[in-house]
Amino acid sequence: MDSAVQQVKEEKSVLTPEEEKKILEQEEGKKMIAPEDEVAIDVDIDDLEWKVETESPKPDVVIEEKIEIREEDPRDYGCRVINKHVFTWVYSFLFGIYGVDRFVRGQIGLGILKLMTFGGFGFWAIADVVVAASKSYGYAFSNDEELIFLDDGSYAR
Repeated sequence: MDSAVQQVKEEKSVLTPEEEKKILEQEEGKKMIAPEDEVAIDVDIDDLEWKVETESPKPDVVIEEKIEIREEDPRDYGCRVINKHVFTWVYSFLFGIYGVDRFVRGQIGLGILKLMTFGGFGFWAIADVVVAASKSYGYAFSNDEELIFLDDGSYAR
């Protein structure tokens, strides 16, 4: 406790909390923080303000690392990637009777056979258009704009 409070306590045996509060408030540059029923504590406000600002931790070393993220491209694995609209409507619907859709998929032998039979007399060409449309616009490729064909010419999904 402060010396002024001790002097008053020596003169008077018991101090009330109000008397103790008045004595402490009279001192310069200090403010009393205490509940009424407990002992008063003197705190220097100037010291508290600067401690809060200087105690923030700062990193000593900053490491910057660039990570290059690249989507896997099916072309890297030998797959053919074709726009689904072009494949379905141009290659399969318009030129399917000549086997162009099979040539584009990489099935050269079937493309030649389809060309020589005029799309299996039209039945094979119609079946290929239905399959191409259902694969292109069905669940497997519905959110993509491209069709992916494997090495053997089959659909990837």
